Amino acid sequence: MADPNAGRLSSIKTYLLIAFIFNILVVIGYAIATFALLIVIVGIFFIVPLVLSLLVLNRVNTMRSAADRGDILKLKEMNSVGWGIIALIFVGVIVGILLLVANGAINDLSTAPTSPMPAATTSQDSLERLAKLKSLLDSGAISKDEYEAEKKKILG
Repeated sequence: MADPNAGRLSSIKTYLLIAFIFNILVVIGYAIATFALLIVIVGIFFIVPLVLSLLVLNRVNTMRSAADRGDILKLKEMNSVGWGIIALIFVGVIVGILLLVANGAINDLSTAPTSPMPAATTSQDSLERLAKLKSLLDSGAISKDEYEAEKKKILG
């Protein structure tokens, strides 16, 4: 005699196998979602501060290079209390305090160093003045003594 439940058991096995396979897919999906969520959480707590630390490091290095070159304008351009506070929060107390202390010292720097353009303009003016003075001497408008005295004033 044939078992009357054999056909039904075969169908039930198929249903259960398909349910088992889909259950495995759901577990894998949840595992991937959990891993993705973990990445997001890690990103919020570690990657963002890492990126900010790298930005502060780059800024400090640029400012250090400007200080080595004596580029006061670049130092003043890069100087910011905000970056000192970001460093204080994300990089550490020592870096943050040093940037805040450097901020005050950088603000006290004078931007008075002469640039090449004014020096070139000054020497060009001196040459023109000497040429006019020489033409006045040649024309007899001034004496040799007056010429020498003015020449000394122009040349310093």
